[in-house]
Amino acid sequence: MARAFSLTATALAVLLLFAQVAVATDDVGNNEAAAAQEHAQRAVSAVFDPAVHHTLGRHVARGFTAQQASVRSVAANASCTSSAMQASSYMAAVNASCGADVRASLELFFMFNVSTPAARAAVDTMCSASCQAAYKAFVDAYAPCGNDGAARGLKAVTTMCQRWGGDYCANKVRAIADSSSCSDVTSATACASNANCEWSGSSCGPRITTALLEQTCTPCYEAYISVARDIHAANLWHPESLPEDSAEAIVSLRAAYRMSCGRVRGTWCFPIFAGINPLLVYGLSGFNSLPIDTIPGMLSNTCTDVGAACLRRTAQAFDTVMSASANIELRQCLSRAHWSAATTECYSNYKSTVALGKSAAAQYTAVCSRGAGPSQNDWCMPAMHRWSRLSCYSCNTTCYTLATTLATDMGCCANHLDRMQSTRVFPSDFPPEYRAGVSFSYAERYNTSHNVTLQQLGFFPGCPSFYNASEVASIVAAGRAACPRAPAVSRELPLRGLRWSAVSGNATRRAALTAALRTDVALAAGVLVDDVVDAALAEDASQALTVASRRQAVAGTKFTFGIRADTTAAASLAASEFDTAATNGNLRVDSAAAVLAEGCTGCVGSPTAAPGETPAPPPTGPNAFSNVAGASPGSGNSGSAESPAANRVVLTTAAVAALLAFVMAL
Repeated sequence: MARAFSLTATALAVLLLFAQVAVATDDVGNNEAAAAQEHAQRAVSAVFDPAVHHTLGRHVARGFTAQQASVRSVAANASCTSSAMQASSYMAAVNASCGADVRASLELFFMFNVSTPAARAAVDTMCSASCQAAYKAFVDAYAPCGNDGAARGLKAVTTMCQRWGGDYCANKVRAIADSSSCSDVTSATACASNANCEWSGSSCGPRITTALLEQTCTPCYEAYISVARDIHAANLWHPESLPEDSAEAIVSLRAAYRMSCGRVRGTWCFPIFAGINPLLVYGLSGFNSLPIDTIPGMLSNTCTDVGAACLRRTAQAFDTVMSASANIELRQCLSRAHWSAATTECYSNYKSTVALGKSAAAQYTAVCSRGAGPSQNDWCMPAMHRWSRLSCYSCNTTCYTLATTLATDMGCCANHLDRMQSTRVFPSDFPPEYRAGVSFSYAERYNTSHNVTLQQLGFFPGCPSFYNASEVASIVAAGRAACPRAPAVSRELPLRGLRWSAVSGNATRRAALTAALRTDVALAAGVLVDDVVDAALAEDASQALTVASRRQAVAGTKFTFGIRADTTAAASLAASEFDTAATNGNLRVDSAAAVLAEGCTGCVGSPTAAPGETPAPPPTGPNAFSNVAGASPGSGNSGSAESPAANRVVLTTAAVAALLAFVMAL
């Protein structure tokens, strides 16, 4: 992954192991699953490089005196000079209350992979009432100097000084320190001696346990996400920093949190994902050594209603992370590309990253799929493994009969096998603004049928004595037909505050918003985007939103859709997960809000007010469309009632763009 995603990942210790999906999907083939896992472990360990965290701390510390970097814009104000600031009574108060070296304290404050007594002492000092008051007084006094870096740093510090579970959030997130040193261990014995590490092949990496999830997936990480943009703004990154990618970054970060900290009915999803045998989903070929007769038992243990839902949830979250990260990386690459060959390479890498996310998502959602056998109700995985290991190509009836029998048994599961093994992506998988630069094959551009079974059966026409063309055509058609699915469960989401007039007349915006909402709903429900069906935006006459005055009103907007799954029980569970997120205020609409942030001026309005009353501010933030602004997904992890307000991630800024501008440090 590029550094943009790597830096995002450093904020969440538990998501780092998901690098194995990307690596293994790319590397595994012909019985190389073990080697790929080892490679994955090395990649995971590399992300824990302490240098990344030290860099974060140093740059945040610089933000404290950020105003001094822009004194030229206010040269007429002598109080804005660096020397005046340093000699001021405000700075003296800061030094007295926040430590003699406030910059060093800030460095330690944001080095979340350091859990030393000195780091915790720095947190205690920075979070003290006297330091907070002095810091705020300094920021307020020099606000007219034209740079808000210190103010943004103050906001980040104040937020991370909120308490949860009996401690400051800046300390609670230091659970990352429990695993960050694993990559420094060079022996299996030493690795095994650390309960937070595990040895894989020839390297040591983090051991993601339920206990670590409980420590890491707290509202404090939600608080961190809510001020991530402010942390960057306080960093004053070096001049060669690449363009900012705020909308995609917040989408990626939120999806990464879901991926690593997601739960279904109170069950952590990560251990279920991590418990999947790599040979089950990677390298389906004659070289795969996984005994086929053990697969049904694996599936019975894993594919409970909750287990299957967890795999779908993590798969979609991973796909979202990959797609958003790919968009970020593409824009950064294009900013450096000054000749056509470089531009072509940018788009080629972009396409590969998107394809990797789609393939990985398909692999894990296929685990619990059914559709094989005469009744199309048997597990797909055993049938796909049997077909993939077929090695009989002789021109005789034995091979022909075996091939047709296996293909017939696999049936519609061939669709899953195609998505698992194919690198095909389609124009609809990419934002409209980037499609023209991506090179698509004929099969991709026109979404032609796959040839999973035809490729194998196509060998036999050279054996005319027993080859039955109509039989083969029927088998191939059955493999291309969709597997039976349960009826979709219909839902409706009022898009609170979104003016219908701003959406109805703009087909491009409507299409982009619909696609974004499908992603947001899929993440909330724990299904793939493809299983959010019959999606449409419509007028919501029940809303009356302001236009130019508080009493002039226009209608709002609603989003109607269906949630589909293999079985009625699975569809109901997914719909229930969506309902819970919506009613508890945990429904994040990062993708949709990102669309609104891109030039959608005047799209969001306040509910109209009665005569003599002031309208409420327009709803904002990534959960603006939730029915209730509730606690964050991790808030149930502790009996403490000290849940920071930032967990809700309902920010007070009126502009949607400002809410979403999480700027990546590159």
